[in-house]
Amino acid sequence: STPSGLRWLLRFGSYVAIMTIGGVLATTAFVWRGAWDHPLIRRAVKWSLITTAGAALAQLLIIASDIEGAPPWEALGSVSAAFGTDAGGAFMIRILLVGAISWAMFIAVTQTEESQWTLAVVLLLGLLATWAYAGHSRSMRWPLIGVPVDVAHHAAAAAWIGGLAIIGMVAIKECSTEELISSLNRFAKLAATAVTVIVITGVLQAIRLVGSPTQLFAANHGKYLMLKVVVLGAMLKVADINRQRVNRRLRSAAKSSRLVVSNLRRAMGTEFAVGLLIVAVTAAMVVSPPAVAEDNARQNEALSSTTTAFTSIPATATTIVTTACMMSGTPVRLGASGPDVECLQQALQASGFLTGEVTGIFDAATDSAVRALQTQEGLEVDGIVGQITATALGIWPTA
Repeated sequence: STPSGLRWLLRFGSYVAIMTIGGVLATTAFVWRGAWDHPLIRRAVKWSLITTAGAALAQLLIIASDIEGAPPWEALGSVSAAFGTDAGGAFMIRILLVGAISWAMFIAVTQTEESQWTLAVVLLLGLLATWAYAGHSRSMRWPLIGVPVDVAHHAAAAAWIGGLAIIGMVAIKECSTEELISSLNRFAKLAATAVTVIVITGVLQAIRLVGSPTQLFAANHGKYLMLKVVVLGAMLKVADINRQRVNRRLRSAAKSSRLVVSNLRRAMGTEFAVGLLIVAVTAAMVVSPPAVAEDNARQNEALSSTTTAFTSIPATATTIVTTACMMSGTPVRLGASGPDVECLQQALQASGFLTGEVTGIFDAATDSAVRALQTQEGLEVDGIVGQITATALGIWPTA
């Protein structure tokens, strides 16, 4: 009952809020030491923390809504069930981490300022890990690589895009010309490092999720990826042109400081706007099935067809068929993700209950298919795939 546009908006808001926090931490540590002393920046972090917690709570209610089959405002009673899903658990951890970061940045009294910021950075990395925990980085192949790579990717993006906003909107007004030039030079080094990390981690994630270049356009995920690459390339080109122009004017005594500041603000504002577009595309990518998932679906469909051809089904039996995969022995339900869900979706496809894609994410379509199976088999219709339901599909381990 929750529109996909609202779901996307919550993801986008979470990305922007968490990247704001990461940008403030990176800028304060490596670019402009006076950033944290500015009231506007402290206010931005406070609102970002509130937005992150609020969006996570709303997303928890949406999961509860999917489980209950009712609007989010009527699904409060199912929030506890949402905690049992991978995504719900990630959102709950995110809310707790927001509280911990708020304490570390605004309340905690430590022996040194560095220890306070170190604690905040560690907690922020945990916050970034909640994205990876319930997404493709964990549910698709090579999760031991995918999760840390995903955290590094988003941390670098936060440092770059957040730094653009802080330097372009705040530092430019507060710093003297000499201090601004020094901050810009430090930011240039930070941005170069961040872009390098973004490119390397992006390539690794593309190899994980796309597979081969021939599969790039096999799924919407690959199309979003290409759009992200094109926009990133445009952002880098704009950044290069802006840096050269601003550096020339900063070093030219003939130019008035007001003109230099105006050009610098416009240049960094353009880069920041393009950066937000990249974040918007990313918010759509995270729920789009990657090519490797669709490739696995085609392979398993072929396996299921072969198995069906050699399986004798009595006339009184249902159309349940056996697949080549087996679950790990852990029940799954709406919101879960990972190999067990992939196996479940393959079995539901082979049995004719699921016509969608194998995504490794227990979404509403998978839930409906499970309930249809349970109804046909005379089982308890709860949408939970445990031993009884999985045995009916032939995917529960026998030993």
